[in-house]
Amino acid sequence: MPVVLDYGAGSGRFAQLLASDFAITSYDPLNTEMSELPNQRFNIIFSSEVLEHATAPNQLAGHWQHLLVPHGAIIFSTTLYEAQSADNPAKDWYISPRNGHVSIYSKKSLELLFANHSMHYRPLSNEWHIVMHERYSPCFDLEKLRSVISKLPSGFIPL
Repeated sequence: MPVVLDYGAGSGRFAQLLASDFAITSYDPLNTEMSELPNQRFNIIFSSEVLEHATAPNQLAGHWQHLLVPHGAIIFSTTLYEAQSADNPAKDWYISPRNGHVSIYSKKSLELLFANHSMHYRPLSNEWHIVMHERYSPCFDLEKLRSVISKLPSGFIPL
């Protein structure tokens, strides 16, 4: 049974949904019931809408790298921002400290962030991404993952 970490678990609903198929651990520093750092390594780290809240993304990427088994994967969401138009980027709701989004990313910035920790980044969509220690892990079929990702809701997921 794959060992999964829901990093930034919120209420823990995601773990409840997957508990019958996975050995799942929930971690969320803002939820006192799940605020203890896990002391093990995981096959999969799932993290929905966490990275854009990180004030120290390099530290978070290093933490994820430490928690991941050698052939594991990190599946996470954060919206990509490539070149912005000069119209009025300030009206974009996503880039706003009021909602806690203090870091934004492009494909290149995510690639460099994870390369700094000897991991390989691949976008699955504009919002969903995968990171592995190896460029192509034999444990994950990227096309199947893209198919699953295409069915996930866009934006904030109320778990």
